[in-house]
Amino acid sequence: MTIYIYLLILVYAVLLSFAHLFLKIGTSQKILSSKGLLIFLYCFLAICASLAYLITLSHINLSIAFPATRGVSYILVMIISYLFLKEKLTVKSSIGVLALIIGLFLIS
Repeated sequence: MTIYIYLLILVYAVLLSFAHLFLKIGTSQKILSSKGLLIFLYCFLAICASLAYLITLSHINLSIAFPATRGVSYILVMIISYLFLKEKLTVKSSIGVLALIIGLFLIS
């Protein structure tokens, strides 16, 4: 894979991970509150992430794109959840992320 593909995968994962952060924050509030409006930001970022994924699919096989984008997204969501939502990191989830990283290296 070229650096361009790695960047596309990273862009997709970052957009989707932050989209899910905003969805989590937005759904914990009333829709018309300032935090509730974050749901619309989720929609925008999810659309942008989908476009990045479509471009990624046009350059590499689905059997590589799907696990790579999902794996990077899982890792970023765990980090973002820890940093912004103050969710706890467990030994079990850390081992799972390590396994994902090893798997990502194996498929690339």
